[in-house]
Amino acid sequence: MLSVVLLALTIVSADEAPSAVFVTTEVDAELQQRMLRITDWNSALERTVLDMTEAQRRLTDLPAPRIVDVAAMRRVLETATDRDASFDSAGAMAMRREVLQAYDNSVLPSVELQILAATALQDIAASELAEGHEKEALEAARTAQRRFPNVPLDAKRHPPQVAQLFRRAAVELKRSPMGELTITSNQPARVMADGVSAGKVERRLTVKLPQGTWRIWLADDNGTSLQHNVAVASTPVTVDIDLALESSLSWTTVPLLRCRESCDTMLARLAARVRTEEAVGLSLADQPGVPATGLYVRTDGGTTTSKPVTALADLTPALMTSAQPAPPDRFSAWSLVPFGVGQFAQKRYVAGSIYGAVQAGLLTWNIIEASRGHNEDAAAESDRRKRQNLSAGLLIGAVVASIAEAIIVDAVGD
Repeated sequence: MLSVVLLALTIVSADEAPSAVFVTTEVDAELQQRMLRITDWNSALERTVLDMTEAQRRLTDLPAPRIVDVAAMRRVLETATDRDASFDSAGAMAMRREVLQAYDNSVLPSVELQILAATALQDIAASELAEGHEKEALEAARTAQRRFPNVPLDAKRHPPQVAQLFRRAAVELKRSPMGELTITSNQPARVMADGVSAGKVERRLTVKLPQGTWRIWLADDNGTSLQHNVAVASTPVTVDIDLALESSLSWTTVPLLRCRESCDTMLARLAARVRTEEAVGLSLADQPGVPATGLYVRTDGGTTTSKPVTALADLTPALMTSAQPAPPDRFSAWSLVPFGVGQFAQKRYVAGSIYGAVQAGLLTWNIIEASRGHNEDAAAESDRRKRQNLSAGLLIGAVVASIAEAIIVDAVGD
């Protein structure tokens, strides 16, 4: 049976404070919504939550890993062409670099994104050449030929001098220094270097590639690994890719691990891949009505153990059994205190300041009128009493209004 691990993935490094990454699932949307109500996973798990981007970076070595919206990048590239037509070459150049950067930081391989990045790089080379920057143009053309040889230059989009530039770049590329890259895998797979097949790995494969930065991933009939950032240089480089694990991960707002074997084992492998020693997760069976269970794995010398998870078990009412939202906060007695105190207790400082100033002013007015004492002049005394009564009435009204408003805000907030 396929089961699913909700990684509230707790991670502890040997020399770091306890940390964690929270992972949810689309298998049970209701459960996902209940989990998302818990905003402070640090307290819930008694660990520091590892940011999803940091987990991706540790898995792939990408400088700024992200999930890329390919359709959005296509629109960016189209807009860059429009800007070129409007003689905004600087703006067009910036947008093309944005597309190339998106590809370089994409966690997931994508043939369409690869083609967009290759096209952006070709356009950058053409733009540099048009601006008279021959050195920069040649460097961009060499990079395009090295990384994306399977995406030919569109002769209809570029003038002959650009095609000549790329032919020159191809000749120079053959003289470029090569580097040795070794790929290890726990299962047979095709090795892809920026979308170009570099051979098939059984357990270990060594290939020679032009020196430079590459995006390497594995693929088989069941899926692909993540993209890995690999710098091929004069010194031999080795990259180890766990295709079975990485192809079981999906990334939405949070990661999801679908277990193709023992969840304990896969959870431990994931913890090791992000360079940690401990992982906590929530395992969901794919059968309706089967309750979720907590997992805890620790890798010590290659061994894996599991035990009940106290931190997650304590969250059972919120996570697994109660479909009702968390109970609202209890009514605060501070709402009954005038002079803006109720509003300040709700962290509504502007409203609190206004209520406080108005009520303090009315109280001061009332005290002043009361302290004037009896006036022998009947008309003057009548005016004083009217002002005293008016100030008292306004003060009472302002107090009632501030208390009522604070109570209403409490009720609406709940």
